[in-house]
Amino acid sequence: MFRRLTRSSIRESFDNLPSGVCFFSRNGMLTLCNRAMYRLVLLLTGQDLQTAGDLDGALESPPASGGVRRDGDSYLFPDGTVWRFSRNGVTGGGRSYTEYLAFDVTALYRAARTLEEKNRDLREMAARMERITANAVAIMREEELLSMKMRIHNEVGSSVLAARQFFLSGCPDEQKPELLSRWRRTVAQLLGELGDEDETDAFRELSHAAEAIGAGIELTGELPKSPSALRLLTAAMRECLTNTVRHAGGRRIFVRVCVRGTFAEAAITNDGRPPEREITEGGGLSSLRARIESSGGQMRIQSLPVFSLCVTIPMKGDEPIDERADRGR
Repeated sequence: MFRRLTRSSIRESFDNLPSGVCFFSRNGMLTLCNRAMYRLVLLLTGQDLQTAGDLDGALESPPASGGVRRDGDSYLFPDGTVWRFSRNGVTGGGRSYTEYLAFDVTALYRAARTLEEKNRDLREMAARMERITANAVAIMREEELLSMKMRIHNEVGSSVLAARQFFLSGCPDEQKPELLSRWRRTVAQLLGELGDEDETDAFRELSHAAEAIGAGIELTGELPKSPSALRLLTAAMRECLTNTVRHAGGRRIFVRVCVRGTFAEAAITNDGRPPEREITEGGGLSSLRARIESSGGQMRIQSLPVFSLCVTIPMKGDEPIDERADRGR
């Protein structure tokens, strides 16, 4: 059984809409408004809705007495709900009207605020991680140096105690070879600390330090066997890795090594942001250049369009690392 659709039933449905709706004639006078819009306007302005101009003014700058706060295109009402209003021109029956709609966006607004807070927390966390990562390579290097200094301290202390015991024992001949061997190792470590501060396994230590901070070194070719050449090449890689993480926002460096005769040539690039302008050598790069050129090598820096550091390092007549390690066993 169907009921007749009457004017009053249409009006009742219009009044029961959860969203606010109202219409104004061309001269701005109210012609139709449902209960939801009446209630919202009363909370917004503290008075009944009369003209479109009154509603426009209240939406532009909500009266303080109403307790409604505006946040962008959203309006926060005292009852905790959040609404948005829209204005459109419509026609009907050959006449033009201005339509105002109000939508309850409370859930959407709260979700957006929660997401915004989470994004802010994530940005702050990312900034903290960036600061930590930027200094991680330097921190790792300082830890390496501290560990090496502690080893040297222990070795010197042990050698001094051994020498004291040797003299207290009357300098027996059978103890001389062992004592001399111990002091040779101690002196070698001291010379390494005071001269070339990098050890022969510095590349392995640098790789471990890079892995610890989520960075990496991709090597193409074979490292030079000459300890002095390897120390300089590792110093170049360390400087590039530090600058990549700290200044370019990258995580990996790419090292291509080629040995030509008595020279080791290497080109180092990275996955970070390209430089915005020509790079001016700071303390680290200047110190690296001085070390390489004083050894008879060369260093070239390309800034644009991408960063590249190329070094040519002489492989002097020092002992290959593998042979030295074998004799030390």
